Amino acid sequence: MDNLYQGEKSKKLDPRAMFIVQGSKGPLYIWQGGNIPNGNIQTYMNFAQSYCQNLQQYERASPKIQIVHQG
Repeated sequence: MDNLYQGEKSKKLDPRAMFIVQGSKGPLYIWQGGNIPNGNIQTYMNFAQSYCQNLQQYERASPKIQIVHQG
């Protein structure tokens, strides 16, 4: 798996999408890209929140969810 955040060739999250970021500690983050078409935002968010519930139930993820909007 590629390391997204470290090194000379760090990768960026696609601003046309929404991502769930889970670390070993702390909350789950739902990262909302700034270029998601308005008609897709609610659909993406519903799916992301549903997936977070699965992570919490089956993977012992944090009960806290923080939504982060790209500026």
